[in-house]
Parts: sequence; structure tokens; C-alpha cells
Amino acid sequence: MNDRILSIRRLFEGWMNLLVVQVRVRGHVLERALVEHPSGVQILLYDPERRVALVGKQLRLGVLHLDAAQLFEAMGGMTEGGDAEATAKQEAWEEAGVHVSDVEFAGHVWMTPSSTTERVHLYLAPYHAEDRVAAGGGVGDEHEHIELEEQPLAELWTQARSGAAFDAKLFMLLQALHLRQPDLFK
Repeated sequence: MNDRILSIRRLFEGWMNLLVVQVRVRGHVLERALVEHPSGVQILLYDPERRVALVGKQLRLGVLHLDAAQLFEAMGGMTEGGDAEATAKQEAWEEAGVHVSDVEFAGHVWMTPSSTTERVHLYLAPYHAEDRVAAGGGVGDEHEHIELEEQPLAELWTQARSGAAFDAKLFMLLQALHLRQPDLFK
């Protein structure tokens, strides 16, 4: 196989970049759009005693563009070149107001490798009511406006399995937690 990138043209540069990539694929020269996106983290905060997860909703442009209902998501953000685990803990604090010390790595996934460079590190983190020590909601100057809710794990699992529209990262994190601790979903 002699596939390779021949040229790259930048169409937009910002917190993510839009590129047009000329690539040779199996002897054919093609042009493809590529979103250059920083790596990120998602962390599922769950209370094992009360069997709930702390999830949030916030404006998502793609969902709004398709006129769909906003989705529950785990907390997360971009690593910006930093340590993924430390970023996950920081996002738990900024977005949910939860101090976590124990995090469990659940996986590293490519979100849409056909058109973006985005990779996401997935983490699970138990918390207890007393760990929720701040309001959360996101960083003010980032205009995140996250609406937080504790949802029963069993209900989230039922929604995920129902075929309803669901955030992919939350879906994967629920699966990882269900495989490791199925009793939390009863």
C-alpha cells in the first residue's frame, strides 16, 4: 500500500482547523476535508452508593443545526497538550463542581477517524455527595452553561440500549462501567 498525503490546504484556523487534504489512495488522487481537532477527555462521574451518574446538557451546535434535542453528556474537554488524567479531574471540577481523586482509565477512542483527528481518553470516576463541593456549570468565560442532573444509572442504561439518540462518549462510558460493575445498574 502506497497511500500518502500529497498536500494540505488550510481553509479555517481556530480552536480546531479545517483542512483540504490531497491524498493518494490505492493509486487514485483524491481531495478530502479533514477537521484537525485537539485530543480530549470525557469522565463519567458516578455515585456507587446512590447508583446515579452526574451528567450535563449544554448547547451543541451540531445537535442544534439538526434541530434535535440536546443530549446528556459526561463531563469533558480538550487536553490542550496536557496530561489526560489531570485534565479529566480538572473538567470534573470545572463542569460538575466535583472533586475526584480516583479515576479509572476506560479507553482511548477515535471519534470519527474518516474526517477528524479527534481522539478522546475515557475515564470513570466514583464520587459521593460530599465530593460535590462547587456549583459546576463550566468556566464562565468559555460560555459553557452546563445544566447538571443526577440520573439513575439504570435509567441511563435503558435509554442507551433503547436506540434513542445518545451521546457516543457517554454511551461508551456507560458500557465500560456496566461491564466492570453491572450491579450498579440494578
